[in-house]
Amino acid sequence: MSDMVRIPSPTDRMVMIAACRRFADIPTRMPDPSVAKEPAAMLQSHVIEIDGVFVGAAIRLHNGYRFVAINVKLDDLDGSIWPTLADIRRLARRFYFAGRLTPQTH
Repeated sequence: MSDMVRIPSPTDRMVMIAACRRFADIPTRMPDPSVAKEPAAMLQSHVIEIDGVFVGAAIRLHNGYRFVAINVKLDDLDGSIWPTLADIRRLARRFYFAGRLTPQTH
């Protein structure tokens, strides 16, 4: 395994932001400054990649991590909640490679 760290591209970052908004109450437009509200907490997210391929993001919740799939091979895991980040990485890898092994019918 390489010690190189892959920096997410601007497109990857945009996808992660969209994924985080999908599972959080983050406003998509600027709030009205005349209405005082508590600042929204920033959700911590982690890039999930397999062999250099960005396949999704893990969003830290109070009860674990929610997986947001970006790759269609991992659609079955999309939205699932897991206790640890290691669980998500392990299962994402398993699903990703299992998807490669199934023959496609046309």
